[in-house]
Amino acid sequence: MEIESLQKYLYWAPGIQWEIREKTLVIASVRFPEDYSQLFPDFYYKACRGLREEMVTEEFPDFSTIRLRRFIAKLKKYQILTDHIQSVDELFYMQSRLFQPAERFPEDYFQNSENVEKYRLHQIRRQITLPSDTFCIQVRGELPAPEFSERTSCRRFQKNRKVGEEQFGGLFRVLSQFPGESTPRYCYPSAGGLYPIDIYCFIKENRVEGVKGGLYYFYPVQAQLLWMDEGNDIDPSLHFFPNRVIFESSAFSVFLVYNASVSMPKYGDRAYYYGMIDAGIILGYLNLAATRLGLGCCCIGEMKNDRIERALKLNEFQRYLQCIEFGFPDVHT
Repeated sequence: MEIESLQKYLYWAPGIQWEIREKTLVIASVRFPEDYSQLFPDFYYKACRGLREEMVTEEFPDFSTIRLRRFIAKLKKYQILTDHIQSVDELFYMQSRLFQPAERFPEDYFQNSENVEKYRLHQIRRQITLPSDTFCIQVRGELPAPEFSERTSCRRFQKNRKVGEEQFGGLFRVLSQFPGESTPRYCYPSAGGLYPIDIYCFIKENRVEGVKGGLYYFYPVQAQLLWMDEGNDIDPSLHFFPNRVIFESSAFSVFLVYNASVSMPKYGDRAYYYGMIDAGIILGYLNLAATRLGLGCCCIGEMKNDRIERALKLNEFQRYLQCIEFGFPDVHT
């Protein structure tokens, strides 16, 4: 069943704070003239419950209609009021401000590669504090398959070597639907068996054997890549500078996108969280599959989300989550 476009309500974005400072309204560091302060806190409480934009003037009949509409337009511009499923950036806005670490680092600390590696090694060796007499069990046994120990992130790929059809197909078979005893199945689990992650693939010209370059949507039901367009809007500028060299050398990119229309009808607000878990499971499977197939891959979390969402032509219910770059590892770098 397809989900039609919802009747639009405007909501106050989570984490956005406001105050009246010396008779001036300040919302998320944006200042508004003194007379706007008379709308608060009533406007805030109603926006938290949801406001129909065309009905706002009826909610505040004593305020200038023109100025109220301008006010709402500005709040929408700064994403203080929102009428859409939030992006990852919007969703986690303010979380780092709420984090109060015991140790604070200088502002430029993580711009130094030695500091980054020192921090990384410290964190992957971390241990929680337990009583000195805590009972310990030593885990024994071999890893179930060599790809678990051989997996590694690849930040540079061989530009002159094409990915074979069998390797390319084998990777996507991991994401494909296949017949089960009573219902279709997948290789990986998903909350409620809904599989709300939409998968897109951008293939560079002459980098995958037998496959035309361009942007595709992966249709898992038939294990098919469906052509969308040439993918001209997908270029290095979508990545932040440190990751551009990864994109420039990779053979193809896979994009994971959460589709709220699939799982929110069942799980409500928690669906977004479950969708992120699903995306993480997919990343794990793709990493292991790539290792077995002799491919390298690198997970890219941070991109220019608004631009990649436009390039993928996502609808109002879809939100970009993660990118993975693939190709043959360049062992000489």
